Formats: sequence, C-alpha cells, structure tokens
Amino acid sequence: EITNTLIEFNADILTLVSSILCKIISYGIDKFEIEKEFNNIIANISYGASIITNKEKLDNIQINYLNELTPNSDEDIRILFIKLAETLYYMQNMTNLSIEEQQEISTETLNVLVPIASKLRLNYIKSKIEDLCLYYLNKDAYIDILTKLDSTPETLKSYLNIMTENISNLLIKNNINFQIKSRVKSIYSIYNKLESGKKWKDIYDILAIRILVQTKEECKLVADIIHSQYIPIPSRIKDFITKPKDNMYQSLHTTIIGIDNRYYEIQIRTLDETSKKTLVEIEKWRSSLGWQGAVTLCTLFSNTREITLAFGTDIPALLQAMTEDAAYVWQGEPLPYLQAVESEGDL
Repeated sequence: EITNTLIEFNADILTLVSSILCKIISYGIDKFEIEKEFNNIIANISYGASIITNKEKLDNIQINYLNELTPNSDEDIRILFIKLAETLYYMQNMTNLSIEEQQEISTETLNVLVPIASKLRLNYIKSKIEDLCLYYLNKDAYIDILTKLDSTPETLKSYLNIMTENISNLLIKNNINFQIKSRVKSIYSIYNKLESGKKWKDIYDILAIRILVQTKEECKLVADIIHSQYIPIPSRIKDFITKPKDNMYQSLHTTIIGIDNRYYEIQIRTLDETSKKTLVEIEKWRSSLGWQGAVTLCTLFSNTREITLAFGTDIPALLQAMTEDAAYVWQGEPLPYLQAVESEGDL
C-alpha cells in the first residue's frame, strides 16, 4: 500500500523498490545482502527507511534521526519520501485505534512530519496529511467545514475541472495563448483561515483558478472574456496590474459565480510575473535544502502533477518543484522559466 502511494506521486524506481525492501529488513535481512542482490543505493535507502518506518508512532531515537536527516546529510532524501507515504497510509487507516492513540499520532505527525513535508515543498502530500490530522484532532471542526462546503472535495474538484475546461474553451475560441491551473483549498487550510478570524462568508478562494498569459493587456482581455460569460462579484475585482502592490506584485484578481452557483476565484497574470515569483520560491527552496538536496528531490519525480520548472534546454527538467502553488494543477506544457543556472557549481 505504501508503495502504491509512492507510485501515485510518481516516485522513481529506486524509491519504490526500497519502500518494499525496508519492510523485510525488520525480519532480519542484512543490509549487505540487499546491496549484493540490488545495489548500494537501494541498500542505503532501505536500511535508512527501516529505522523510521514499520511503526505508527515514533520513538525518541526515530524523531532524532528524522530531525538530523536533511537533504545535505550523508543519508538519501528518498528515505523521507517513504516515511511520508507510510504516514499517509497509516493515517488513512487508523479507525481501529482508540481516540487517544489517534490524537497522539496526529499531534506527533503535525509536530514532526508535516514540517518535513513543508521543508521539502511537498504540499500535495502535506495537505492530505494535515486534513487527516484535523479529522482526528478536531472532528467537529472537520465535519462542520464539510457540512458548510455542502460537497465532498472530490465533487468540488469535478466542478473545478468543468469550470477550467469551460474557461479554456472560451480563451481558445478568442485565440488567447494561455496556461491554466486550478486547485481546491484543503480543509485544513480553510480551518486555519477560520481560526485566524476569517468568517465563512468572506472565504472566496475555496475553488481557485490561475491563468497565465503573455502580456498585461491580455490579462484584462481574459477578465473581460470571462465576465462576459460569468457573473463577477464587483467587490472582488482587484487590478494589481494598473496599481501593483508595494512588493511590486502584479496580477488581476476576480471572483465569479460558476458551476453549482459557487464562487470561483480567478487570478490572471503574465508569464513574466510568474517567473519572478518562481525565482523567489526557488531561492527559498535552495536556501532550505541546498542545491544538492533540491536536485536530488526533483529528480525523484519525473512526472508529477505539480508545476514543472525547467532549467533550460541543456539541463533537462531537473527541478520539479512543489512550490507554494503546488496544489495547482497545470493544464498544458511545462514552462521554461529558468535559463541561467548552469553557473551553479553544485549542479
């Protein structure tokens, strides 16, 4: 099951094999025997993963090992992916445990493993784990949010897919060259907004679409095209292109009423603006992981659902980064954002 989870995330073959072998190490299979039958990389990943897996709850030794396991350490970062996949699987199957055990595991997961997923920019798996933690730690709040949503996340995603397709067809019909992505806000993220004092009626971005075009003029044209077909909320139209934010952020925001009479927040920006934002995010990523860790991370996932950040024609798709926008799903071809990274020695 854990291997299946890793397959869902398009992990590389070494990670998949190691996720299976780490389970048999606990039965007395020697690390060197695995190295003999496979190779030293699989042996190291399997052995490292065996230290922190095969248990629902972590002991102090495992927690210390996790805290020391960074992308720049001698250990292979793939060990962390296996642990996160195992955590997701366990948390999806904790109904047989007592309430106390469920809450203990969830608290530990939020404190120890979620920060690791965040540091690795694995927002997709992080959101799934956070939602499960909320379910076990505050079931009333979780159910209350689901009730207010009046739909399952899967159904909301289907609505969003229809809206994305409809808007795409509109833009194609008007000969607009664009990229489009979308995401459903996680239950845990909604919970955090409510906890911060936001009222339910003021949360407009549960269903969100982002559109990238070539020019600032096209941003406004796209908004006009969408408004011609869907009713906008006047108070939610914000033009940060004409009047950028203090940090020079430029984008056009609007909220419309779409499928199932729901709000859909739409952000429209240029590829250039997105490229700037991406460079900032990449620097954060490099600072926290180091280039070695960043490159190791990206090479594990050859076909993720997340945004693809290519380093240029001479360096083939090294960075499949899960940015702060990672919950958004790209529709279309990867964008060649970065062109001048070959000077980085670690690469």
